[in-house]
Amino acid sequence: MSFATPRPELTPTQFELFVRDLMERSSHCVEHFETKHAQKLRGSDGEYEIDVFVAFRVMGAEFRVLVECKHHRTAIKRDVVQVLADKVRSLGAQKGMLFSTSNFQVGAIEYAEKHGIALVRVTDSGQKWVRRQLLLSTICRMHDSVVGVLVRRGDRSGLTPTLYGSGFPGSIDWVLFGDAEPASGGPIA
Repeated sequence: MSFATPRPELTPTQFELFVRDLMERSSHCVEHFETKHAQKLRGSDGEYEIDVFVAFRVMGAEFRVLVECKHHRTAIKRDVVQVLADKVRSLGAQKGMLFSTSNFQVGAIEYAEKHGIALVRVTDSGQKWVRRQLLLSTICRMHDSVVGVLVRRGDRSGLTPTLYGSGFPGSIDWVLFGDAEPASGGPIA
């Protein structure tokens, strides 16, 4: 699956910190919200370094989100998503999110949906996205030059959904906490 869009001009560390800042901006609706960059955690089968670790409490229950950041030039394959799903299980986290500056292969998208892993493509905001049978929703904007786009499979109707912008805040909450789906703000030109 190919989207001919330029990658944002970020170093791998800048990319990870961008994602951490995005997570911090979503903290308005929970208690004890914290993010940590390059966090080492011990799981049931060993130690892992997680790019961005998010912890928070809702109604007294603690939640852990593991966020991996892939600053690759090639499309993300299924096995990358599988590794994150294994980390989620080993560490007892409630959610896994994979942010990428490149595309996701179809197998990666299908696996992510079956295992509750959120996939987010980070790209330059000036791009128009159109893709058959793929739902793309803008979940955040930062610095007017970089956007996060939630990637999911579309229906099989043959329609070509376009990227709709809902802006920030609130839309990342939908991915993390299951709030109402972001409202469409019209296609991005």
